[in-house]
Amino acid sequence: MPNIQDMKSSRFLKRSDATEEGIVVTILGVQLENVGLESGPKDEKWCLSLREFPDKLMVLNVTNQRLCAKALGSEETDDWLGKKVLLVDDPEVEYKGAVVGGLRIRHLKYTGKAKAAPVVELTEDGEEIPF
Repeated sequence: MPNIQDMKSSRFLKRSDATEEGIVVTILGVQLENVGLESGPKDEKWCLSLREFPDKLMVLNVTNQRLCAKALGSEETDDWLGKKVLLVDDPEVEYKGAVVGGLRIRHLKYTGKAKAAPVVELTEDGEEIPF
């Protein structure tokens, strides 16, 4: 039986589209989209289009914009095209003071076989922060 979150159809990614371990995604584009209801006022947000989710977009909040720039080493979104990042369902994401969980972008490390390594946090100098 489906979870009620899986019953909602949306053109935007949600937590259940990822896992806590993360999934590797490839950035195809960055575009401004109306995320508001069709019957409501226009609400434009920047979104990522991803190869692995051809029918859905990922809304980029400010935190994920910064995380993506840090993970890919550039604040220029043109530099992100074709690059891979880890998309994670992070249960610790806060919204308006409450822990609600959400999607987060993480740096993707490559091994000799180009598999994703465990998620790591980096300092501004690119040094790993031990957990």
